[in-house]
Amino acid sequence: MKTFVVLTLCLLAAPLFAQSTQVNTFTNKAVDTLTSRTDTSIMVTVGGYGNVDVLTTGINADSIAVTVTVDAYLNGAWFNAVASGVLTKGHPSLHTPASTKGQNSDLVLRDQGRIADLLQGASQIRIRNVITGAGFAPYTNQKYTQNVVLRKTTNW
Repeated sequence: MKTFVVLTLCLLAAPLFAQSTQVNTFTNKAVDTLTSRTDTSIMVTVGGYGNVDVLTTGINADSIAVTVTVDAYLNGAWFNAVASGVLTKGHPSLHTPASTKGQNSDLVLRDQGRIADLLQGASQIRIRNVITGAGFAPYTNQKYTQNVVLRKTTNW
């Protein structure tokens, strides 16, 4: 009986572990703050994952803005700009310019039913990043990193 209870508890707890993964779209991508450009990342399959976030982290990002736009592939067609988020220019107070601290942006696309599924059930996404230079303090070591975080849900 004791073995049965332990085994049952392990089986119930199993969905809570090893249910997430990250897909890297950009790693330490250099940014020239005097220019603007668009980076298009790889397409990411998000199929059965109930939670989907796009995490963007700026490094030394005092004077850049990154607009993250997500397109969704649904029923054999691409739908543009189903969601977007912004990594804004500037920095928090007491931040030392050109330090390794930067900004973070979390664009939630699907979240266990707590928000509307912005992807409308799409199984693939494409990420387009528009980088805008601020025209001031052009640090040559400014970069950004971006990951798509996929987590499964557990329905009790």
